Amino acid sequence: MHKETYKTTYKIGGFRVAIQKQNITDQVVLFLKEQIENGIWLPGEKIDSENKLTKELEVSRASVRYAIQQLIAVGILESHQGKGTFVRAIPAKAIAGKLNTLYQENKDMEDILEFRQIIETESCKIAARNITPEILKSMEENLYVMKKDMHKTDEFVKNDLSFHKSISLATGNKMIIRSVELISEGTEQLQRQFNTDYLVKEAIFYHSKILECLKQRDGIVAAEYMRRHLNVMIDEYYRLKGK
Repeated sequence: MHKETYKTTYKIGGFRVAIQKQNITDQVVLFLKEQIENGIWLPGEKIDSENKLTKELEVSRASVRYAIQQLIAVGILESHQGKGTFVRAIPAKAIAGKLNTLYQENKDMEDILEFRQIIETESCKIAARNITPEILKSMEENLYVMKKDMHKTDEFVKNDLSFHKSISLATGNKMIIRSVELISEGTEQLQRQFNTDYLVKEAIFYHSKILECLKQRDGIVAAEYMRRHLNVMIDEYYRLKGK
């Protein structure tokens, strides 16, 4: 499969800087990171638009958008609707600390996706045997809000996470419940980064199928839908990161 290639130099403060070829999104993150570290974009200032960055860096808009979303998720950038994206007006030391942890957090995201694929798929089989009417009702309410507020990130993510947590609760297994709770913060960060129209629609589709199967106590098919659901997210994650 053809991979988009990132040009090997970019401009910072009037100098052309050579960089090693990594995956596309990491290269864009590196560029944004160094623009901030070198004072090209100061706290409170607006960064270049997605269109401008796409043309200057010769990468896809999806790669630029995902890189920006990563920096928003860790609190370095903030988006203002209709105005653009800005470096957060916080002390330079605080920004430096967040930048230093960014790449480890990216690795953590990959670990979380792999963990969820294993745990949540099997959890559906156990949940189908033990799920209560109260938990099913809660999941129905979550799905209703996800459909109604599919374009409202906060509400969508909140109910998406609650839907998945309900499955772990339905297992009645303390180890599963604690494990899912342990990664909840990282999972929320992932959900916010992946809040694209495509993945929102896919999530609603698969959540509907999973809920239907759990109502029928069909754990095997529910697990298969969960596996497909998480595979879609994993594939999109690596696609956006250029792997």
